[in-house]
Amino acid sequence: MFVCRADLLPEELMLLLKHLGEDQTVYGTMYGPSVLDLNGSLRGWTGIPRLPQITAPTLVYNGEFDTSRDISQEPFFELIPRVRWITFQNGSHMCHLDDGGLRERVLKVVGAFLGQHRAIDEAVA
Repeated sequence: MFVCRADLLPEELMLLLKHLGEDQTVYGTMYGPSVLDLNGSLRGWTGIPRLPQITAPTLVYNGEFDTSRDISQEPFFELIPRVRWITFQNGSHMCHLDDGGLRERVLKVVGAFLGQHRAIDEAVA
């Protein structure tokens, strides 16, 4: 599965799927009946022209088996001024929920990224 590669789907994902199944109003409005054929209100929308306006240090990550392939990550890496991009090997779209130590690696990377920038911000203040 490209969304989550955990052997057993985590409780967080099961809860999300449950809520999506109960009420598809927002999801259906934004995406349409299928994410593979975008026909909802997001059709034709892009935030790419606004990416250079992001001034905060930014971490972009995806998984090796992510539905967000590298080609879709490239504009973020190329246009955000202070960006770091990491692709997690063996990861899915939700690699923060995957097995095999991926969850821990993602949390470690995100924590280190946030900690690094927090320390810099505190030193400058």
